[in-house]
Amino acid sequence: MSRKLKDSGIPWIGMIPEEWEVNRFKYLFALGKGLNITKADLTEEGIAVVNYGQVHSKLNHGTGIFPEIIKYVPKKYLETDSNCLVNEGDFVFADTSEDVAGCGNCCYVDKPMVIFAGYHSITAKSRTHQNNKYLAYLFQTVGWRAQIHSQVSGIKVYSVSQSLLGNVFVISPSIEEQTQIASWLDVKCGEVDELIEVEEKMVLELEAYRQALITETVTHGLKLDVEMCTCRNPWIFEIPKHWKQDKVLRTFEYFGSGTTPKGGAYLVDEGGIPWINSGELNFGYLMKVKKSLDPKALEDLPALKVYPIDSIIIAMYGASIGKIAISKIEGCTNQACLSLVRNRKDTDLKYLFYQLYSFKDKWMELSFGGTQPNINADNIKQTWLALPPLSEQQGIVSYLDGKCAEIDELISVKREKIETLKQYRQSLIFEAVTGKIEIPQPQ
Repeated sequence: MSRKLKDSGIPWIGMIPEEWEVNRFKYLFALGKGLNITKADLTEEGIAVVNYGQVHSKLNHGTGIFPEIIKYVPKKYLETDSNCLVNEGDFVFADTSEDVAGCGNCCYVDKPMVIFAGYHSITAKSRTHQNNKYLAYLFQTVGWRAQIHSQVSGIKVYSVSQSLLGNVFVISPSIEEQTQIASWLDVKCGEVDELIEVEEKMVLELEAYRQALITETVTHGLKLDVEMCTCRNPWIFEIPKHWKQDKVLRTFEYFGSGTTPKGGAYLVDEGGIPWINSGELNFGYLMKVKKSLDPKALEDLPALKVYPIDSIIIAMYGASIGKIAISKIEGCTNQACLSLVRNRKDTDLKYLFYQLYSFKDKWMELSFGGTQPNINADNIKQTWLALPPLSEQQGIVSYLDGKCAEIDELISVKREKIETLKQYRQSLIFEAVTGKIEIPQPQ
């Protein structure tokens, strides 16, 4: 027998079962702030803490606290800031996000543990002290988050206030039905997650194969029966004897970086100088960017320079560390980028790109820093390159272009399947937590 439905009064949610309740968030949760700390206050061990960075982490599924997302702070905070502790059934929301989509990201405390909410976070402590796994799933849906997305404000960073969060609506079935829905979703989402994990593992294997193929080809060439000699680059060991060797420093005319205007100043959506963010670098050609700079920025910010088309750009730190691309647009970069400009005439740009790409893991091993490792620009400049004759470089490029295109096509198919599975998972959650499908009774 079909259930009677009523209008939830929440746009994007629509109809819900007649017996379900609708309440404002603040009537179910008491809101507060996380610890007033910075990254510098984190320690290798101590009391567990979840900061906004962990809330936004790809490893956070929003339905539990996983070991991979936990950081630590000294035990002294138990004496001075115990009000920032969260308990089983509570949530930690990020109070800022770099994009609207991330507004509403949260962690759910799914087990008894001693854990703090950290910097740039909002604590949502359950007034009923019950299992809120159902709500953890509800908070992952686009429909529920649309209430937050429609009200957040910001330019470069979007803010989620306690007032905003407290006034959004929450739909609540009975406790028994909440438990039943959460248990069903645990099983169904677990099955989908296993399929996603298989596909993601295949993507990693294909990327590793591409890396190995490039490394082998740009260091040994396409011919097997050639005399070899020792390479000055310890990562290569041997190269064909007729190849030349030289440092990156002497292979390009000059090197440079950039900066990020404070507070998003000078940034425009169009009509300015393209501004290349390290997060936009990809394995290949960079054809367009999201943001541009007002030309006045070049006068006011000396760190900014316009780099020409066909510059090789490498991400030096941050979430994009090690990414590399050939820029097909003239533009400025942020400070996390190193631009390698105008290669020598006896070298092929794409060949150099492939060889530099083959070193990225080695540079990352040499990186320094704690929570945000940095690749040293001097390490890149001092790296020895293996340089075949120009015609041989071009032959290698032609071979790798073909092989990499085949691998990239396989990776693209896998990623499309992953995206389809993620959308199916989202659909399952939305249909279940809004009562649009009836959950089978447990046997």
